[in-house]
Amino acid sequence: LLASSEGSYKAVPFPITPSSTTGAGDASLAALIYCLVNAIPVSEIAAIMACAGTLSSTKPGTSFCSLKELVGSLPGIKSYKLT
Repeated sequence: LLASSEGSYKAVPFPITPSSTTGAGDASLAALIYCLVNAIPVSEIAAIMACAGTLSSTKPGTSFCSLKELVGSLPGIKSYKLT
């Protein structure tokens, strides 16, 4: 869930078999920072954050996904505007 002055967005990740959820929140936060630094539209940020956290959960320990993995997996994330 992401809320901003532009509205609130919910992202629903694709199903996974988790390896480790340690670091998933850190991966989501890193994705948020990347999006803000690169002026990604708010309407896309929730999906990118959810994708980063989801992919991180499929890896051992606190491993992050690569940008290439994220971009390739992003179509599997469904994002909805709530308000």
